Amino acid sequence: VRNPAFFSDLKEDLNLELNCDEWAIYAPVDPTLARALVPEEYELQLLPNGAALFALIVKNCPDVIANGKSLGASNANKGWVSVKGPFEYNPAPNGIPTNPTAYWYSTFFHVDNWKLDLKLKFKGLPSSYVKEMNFGEFGGATQSGNVIENWFGDAKGYTWTSFNTNHMAFPLKVTHVLYHNNKYSNVTTRVECMTMMKGFENNAMIQADANSAIGSALGTQLMGLAYSLDVNCTANIKQDFNY
Repeated sequence: VRNPAFFSDLKEDLNLELNCDEWAIYAPVDPTLARALVPEEYELQLLPNGAALFALIVKNCPDVIANGKSLGASNANKGWVSVKGPFEYNPAPNGIPTNPTAYWYSTFFHVDNWKLDLKLKFKGLPSSYVKEMNFGEFGGATQSGNVIENWFGDAKGYTWTSFNTNHMAFPLKVTHVLYHNNKYSNVTTRVECMTMMKGFENNAMIQADANSAIGSALGTQLMGLAYSLDVNCTANIKQDFNY
């Protein structure tokens, strides 16, 4: 006998409230490699030089609120590939600078909070509960963090490093729309954030093991730019089933 409450939970959106420190690292990658990560129905948003854009979003959150309930603290690293979407601009009040909506395809979601991992998996997102995550400290000339993805066997993971920090605090509103398809459903996440930019356009490097989520898909070394932010975000995760 089907449990009506269970199927009601499946249909319910997952709403997250996130107040976090964040590093956002943007790196150009081979469009052929990026294309292999993104279903054909999504068109890659290429850079002027023809490269695709990969984003590693690194968050340290003292508390994650899911549909009004605390899940506790969590680090969270997300891998995104830039895709095209309709132009949208929702300005923030009081003249706060606002970026147009950016569109991405979600390739992985690494967390060190098992409750959050289950919530994300339940909504069809590519979440993994990893063995170790270290979030870098802001304020020095160089910041770095690392992830060990697997719990058993030879360690696999990646390290990110940001160099030559530029300090300038200013507010910014950003909106991201994220897509992810799985066997059973299509998932759309809308993230709206009021941010305080703390460091900007810092040279950054990602070094990844060949068998890691990044290394196996995009290469073992990526170079790009990093931005440091304080973020106050809401994320609405909607799952549409294919049956």
